[in-house]
Amino acid sequence: MSSSYQTDIVLPPKPPLCTEGDPILVTSNLFPLQRSPRSKSKIFLYDVRIEAAKPKTRTWKENLKVMKYFLEHEVNYGASCAYDGQALLYSSERLPFDRTTTVSFKLPPGDDPHPSDFRRGPIRAIPTRVQLMPVSAISMEHTDNNQINELLSALNTVIRYYATLTYPSNKKVFYPVGGTNMKTDGAAKILRSWFTTTRLSANGIALNVDTSSIKMLDDGNLVRVACGLMNWNSPQRMNIGPNGRMARHEKSLLQRTLKKIKVQTNHNPEKTMSFPIAGISDKNSETYTFQSEGQNWNIASYMQAKYRITLQYPWLPVVSKSKTVFLPMEILDVCPGQIHPNKSLSASQTKDMMDFCKVNPTDRIEEANRAIEALAPGKHVMDEFGYEIGAENIVCTGRQLKIPRLEYSEKKYVLPDNIEGDWERDSFDMQFFKPASIKKWKLIAFGTRDEYGWLDRFIPQVVETCNRKGMVVPHEPEVHFIRDENGRKDEIQTQLRAIWDSSSGVEFLLAVSRFEKSTAYTAFKNFCDVYAGVPSQFFIAKKAQTAKGSYFSNLSLKLNVKAGGINQTLGTAVQYFKEHSICFGIDVTYSSPGTSGSVSLAGIVSNVDQRCSQFIGSEIAMAGRQDVISSKDQLKAVIKRHLRAYYDRNKKQIPKKVLYLRDGVSDSQYKHVLDVELLAIKEAYTDINQQPPKVTFVVGQKRHHVRFAPKRGERHDESGNVPSNTVIDSPEVTRPDQFEFYAFSHSGLLGTSRPCRYVVIHDDFGFNVDSLSKTIFATSHTYQCATRAVSLPTPVYYAQKLADRARLHLSDPNAWTDEPQAAPAGGPGGGPGGYRGGPPRGNPRHAVGRKRNYDDEQVMSLQMTHASVRNTPYFV
Repeated sequence: MSSSYQTDIVLPPKPPLCTEGDPILVTSNLFPLQRSPRSKSKIFLYDVRIEAAKPKTRTWKENLKVMKYFLEHEVNYGASCAYDGQALLYSSERLPFDRTTTVSFKLPPGDDPHPSDFRRGPIRAIPTRVQLMPVSAISMEHTDNNQINELLSALNTVIRYYATLTYPSNKKVFYPVGGTNMKTDGAAKILRSWFTTTRLSANGIALNVDTSSIKMLDDGNLVRVACGLMNWNSPQRMNIGPNGRMARHEKSLLQRTLKKIKVQTNHNPEKTMSFPIAGISDKNSETYTFQSEGQNWNIASYMQAKYRITLQYPWLPVVSKSKTVFLPMEILDVCPGQIHPNKSLSASQTKDMMDFCKVNPTDRIEEANRAIEALAPGKHVMDEFGYEIGAENIVCTGRQLKIPRLEYSEKKYVLPDNIEGDWERDSFDMQFFKPASIKKWKLIAFGTRDEYGWLDRFIPQVVETCNRKGMVVPHEPEVHFIRDENGRKDEIQTQLRAIWDSSSGVEFLLAVSRFEKSTAYTAFKNFCDVYAGVPSQFFIAKKAQTAKGSYFSNLSLKLNVKAGGINQTLGTAVQYFKEHSICFGIDVTYSSPGTSGSVSLAGIVSNVDQRCSQFIGSEIAMAGRQDVISSKDQLKAVIKRHLRAYYDRNKKQIPKKVLYLRDGVSDSQYKHVLDVELLAIKEAYTDINQQPPKVTFVVGQKRHHVRFAPKRGERHDESGNVPSNTVIDSPEVTRPDQFEFYAFSHSGLLGTSRPCRYVVIHDDFGFNVDSLSKTIFATSHTYQCATRAVSLPTPVYYAQKLADRARLHLSDPNAWTDEPQAAPAGGPGGGPGGYRGGPPRGNPRHAVGRKRNYDDEQVMSLQMTHASVRNTPYFV
């Protein structure tokens, strides 16, 4: 997360520090950046423009290569400079020119300063020009400095630039090649890497150093690595000899996979050669021939005569370095320190990654300390800019607030555990606050009757658990079977429709399948949300058939809330909710990343009761790769619908206060969300002839790298993390110019807990840290599908789930839009952009593999959810 934000907006001032609760000492992965005695008063900024014949499209790494060579060999002021890899150069000294200057030189290709192709002689250097233009001088003062964000960016660049000179790097992350790692399948290894960024605090500037994990390409012999990349268990799969097994399409896939991987020769230790793979030949070492010293050779015989090497795999395809140079795979080693060409994770790699990342907070802080030691050789670089990195972690004080009391049926109360934030044991025999009834329901089992014999003992236990918790479930569900769970979506929905239409009065649908990833889930949920308008629950056979008591308790939580009940509610009065108040949670997710044809989906959720325990949601579809809601009118229509729902359930009262909790917004987007989303709230009230409410706009960020661990001897949860309900607003770790704090509303289960960073960007109500953190903590205990506090306020948590659920409501999974289209999950009269009706007819495969533009066919982005579930929490 960037530490800069737009300065053309006025944020609420920093309030007094939190005073309630018990103090707790925590250590952080932040280190003070201290100005040295040699500190200068300014850093000089220059705009950079690089022009080179190759490549036509420049990447960050290619720019960095040019500038490294330029600063080391072409000018005499390189030691005082740091480059950001794009367009900015920072210098600790004013450079010897006051206007735009251009330097022309020839850049050696590759890493070798004197490269050559032994078939064609020396390779020509690349004509290159670097243009530098003075931009500004940045003040290095920490206080009363209107350039403070520029200073943070400059220091970020200085630290990261040195890291790129010493370690392989990926912009913000650098990774020691020989560091902690774990091998996994697919010729991959997971490597512990380090992330750095600078942050402003009330006490000065701090360096945030955190561990990260990255999927790297395994190094070693190319034959072994190629087999791993292709998931082949033997080099015979790459045989293109007389008894060859590799098909043409496999060879093409192998070439695409290996292209640009950097390799190094191993047959001649006295003269090694490294290069990126250009391609794979159709010939092997026995069939590829060339002339040398007036004699015809094939590669296998040449290797035997020249180097006394008998190739073990002469039938493997040879690898090309260039159009004229080919080498056998077995004399090449993959160079260490390369990012894996396949950035996505397989199921087994995901499991390995999760296991590798389970680092307890104390060990994680220690790893940050080791990263600081690794940066120590760069001290001379920091000295040039007048800064030193402090060796000691920043230690600060947090405060653990009181846990709110929760209410169940018959005014029975439970107080969650003060450290872990859970209440499962204490509430096990309590009935739900508002039990629901399910008088008629059906269970769809995807498979054959013989595969689900265990349902005979499973179903009665579900019914017994629901009734014990106060629900009214007089009958077991009627069971139906659909054989193929991986069939086409429209075919599955045809069978679902036949089952649904065979009887009336069904109030709930259950479904069970054998596999976690199947077409059945998508088809079933879309059918229930759009066509049938019935609450639903989907579960997996593998987990259900071995279920214990806790499984049935958790299942009953979901059944009750989806059927219209309330599991638990706030028993401790929260000052903010004593008057009519509405709490919105908003999150945006991407559908299919990496393509311009993707759609961004926003989930908007709000409470419809005064205890912030019952919620409804709406969905908005927008153009792809978009974090912010761009259409004020679409959001305004959604807000008006939610206000109407609150009005209908609260004796015709309109909430006078709005707590707007926004997830997924970076610091640089504050102005946009205020210009669009805050204005949409105010105009929605104007449209319904109401006075503007008191709006508090809070951004919650979890995509940051600040971590905390309890100091030795302090309270901690079972995983060693900071206990739940802890707020940290210490001046050592928060900005002096923002209403900002970190909060642990949950306890950790595995690894290191990530606190949520809250920033108030608009406040009409007049919150302070005590009152706002207590309100946020309270809403973290009203999540209805668990008996423990969650890491985010419940409306935000639900908004994330709704945004994911909206993917199942896309009329065309490959839909592409030039202009945003909205479909509130239940806008009156269909709403703008709404699609009313059942599942799409026809073959959905017709759309696969191409963009669909609204000029081609008028297909709305989102199907409208059915009126029967529109105002229910069907998405939880």
